[in-house]
Amino acid sequence: MYYNVVRNCNLWNKFEIGELPFNGAVTLADSAYPCREWLIPPFPGDPDGAQKRFNIAQRKTRNIIERCFGIVKNRFYALKTGIRLHKVEDASKLIMCGFVIHNLCIRHGDNGNDFEEREEEQADENLAQENQNDRALNRRLQLLNYFT
Repeated sequence: MYYNVVRNCNLWNKFEIGELPFNGAVTLADSAYPCREWLIPPFPGDPDGAQKRFNIAQRKTRNIIERCFGIVKNRFYALKTGIRLHKVEDASKLIMCGFVIHNLCIRHGDNGNDFEEREEEQADENLAQENQNDRALNRRLQLLNYFT
């Protein structure tokens, strides 16, 4: 899915013709992507020596970006649960909008911590609800025993 999104975005075409953000710029990719002059996946298989060191460094760098993706996905439910759009172009626009809005929020002092607090509060509420449901089920079983 993501390969199709990247392949159908304007950046792909610009990068393919050499319009990079700066001279020698590259984008790190996972092994699902093809190797291009500007798009660099890890070396395949189980390499050793310099290729292995490259793969380790590439993976560490990509992990930072993957964590950033996770932050934005947690902020926006539509990105977290899977994009359900028919056109790939619309999906790429939705992803881009999520990052733009996230960056605007950060710029204006909203770092999303309230989402973490809400998730913790929701977890506490869910636990309380589960305890209440357990007590209710136990009470119903007690009453059921009276009728048997």
